[in-house]
Amino acid sequence: MATNSDTAYISKAVRLLRALRLGIADDISIQLAHTFMIVAENEGKTVNELGELVGSSRTTISRHLLDLSERLRNGEAGYKLVNRIQHPTDLRSVIFTVSPRGRQVLNSVKDAMED
Repeated sequence: MATNSDTAYISKAVRLLRALRLGIADDISIQLAHTFMIVAENEGKTVNELGELVGSSRTTISRHLLDLSERLRNGEAGYKLVNRIQHPTDLRSVIFTVSPRGRQVLNSVKDAMED
């Protein structure tokens, strides 16, 4: 049986997940939501750097970042939560930042997490 302390943490986690689903999409996967939060925590990182932080292969993280940006892999509109920006000193690299829509989602998450 969950203690009061456990219930408080569980309740907070439920609020976080609800904020992500409401702010992004009802069917967003945990992996995509996790990748989005890692980008928010580490803006300006490359695909390789974000892959290491998430613990995913370059191929997987590339797909996630593509879905979180303007276009899904299938060509449909993406979640538009992150911006893909050419690296300022390495023209072969792309860095990722949180988009204005992503900032709105982060504000919702912040509100949900506050007691």
